Amino acid sequence: MLRAKMPRDAQGSNQADPRIGMVRPLIARAGFLRRSIRTKTPAFISEDLTRSMAEIAGRRRAARASRAAALRSIEGDRPFEQQQEFLAVAARTAREGRLSRFVYVAERPR
Repeated sequence: MLRAKMPRDAQGSNQADPRIGMVRPLIARAGFLRRSIRTKTPAFISEDLTRSMAEIAGRRRAARASRAAALRSIEGDRPFEQQQEFLAVAARTAREGRLSRFVYVAERPR
């Protein structure tokens, strides 16, 4: 599988998969279904969270910048700068459409 390694942030590593269109068929093939409460028919729910990811990364970066002195004393200069850069890159690439975040909701029948 072709994946591009993204910078690591404080919560863990990220991976970019250029074949996002393959997710839906793979989930279906694995037997995961989501049944609509009203119609009782199988449904698959996906939501694009890219815009909120860009906004949150930008707000987090600004909040961290406003508390830079305290955070630098806790984290150290280099880790602080690395996290700030990660958040800046995440916000910028999401706004530019080069980074996306999707959530998928499905359930496996019992």
